[in-house]
Amino acid sequence: QKFARKFLWKKNMQQYIQDFLADEEELDLLLNAKEMLTLRASKLVESAVRNWVKKRKEKRIDRQAATIISRNLQGFLVRSSLLRRHLQFEKYPRIYFPAAFTW
Repeated sequence: QKFARKFLWKKNMQQYIQDFLADEEELDLLLNAKEMLTLRASKLVESAVRNWVKKRKEKRIDRQAATIISRNLQGFLVRSSLLRRHLQFEKYPRIYFPAAFTW
């Protein structure tokens, strides 16, 4: 009976400590060395994956920005070359507007 009471007391104490640590959000204090190493390794993997995803997102944003800049520059160059070609700025350096269309 002495051993049974000791076993029940130990079991109740372990449950009490586990509940207390759960309330305090300190359950990692119950882990053994192997479980702590596993937990630390999983945290390292998680942070590495988060960094990889963050860098990938930044690269995608940079690529999209470069695409937008190149499209704008290409459109500007095409429009300016069309204006030069069709308006013949070399031959006619000035543009005259009728007085009715000025402000």
